[in-house]
Amino acid sequence: MTDENHAAKGGGVDKRCMLEARVTGRAPIAVTNFASDQNLAFRGATDKLSNALDHAFGKLDRREHRDRDTIRREPEKIEEIVPPQA
Repeated sequence: MTDENHAAKGGGVDKRCMLEARVTGRAPIAVTNFASDQNLAFRGATDKLSNALDHAFGKLDRREHRDRDTIRREPEKIEEIVPPQA
C-alpha cells in the first residue's frame, strides 16, 4: 500500500495497492489497483488478483487437455461412435 501524493495533501485517486502471487514453478503474478482510499484499493487489487489467477490456471487446464489423444487419429474409434452409412 502506498499513498501516491503523500507530499502534496489532497484528495483524488491516490492510494495504490500492489499484490503479488507466487505459485511454485510459475512466474509471479502481480496486480496494482488505484483508489481513493485504502479499503477500495485493497478490494480492487484482490479482485484483480483473483481474476488473474483464474485466467492463469484456466490456461493451464486448457493446455492439459491438449495432451490427450484425439479420436481423429483412430478411424475405428470414429466408426464405433458414428457407424458408416450404407
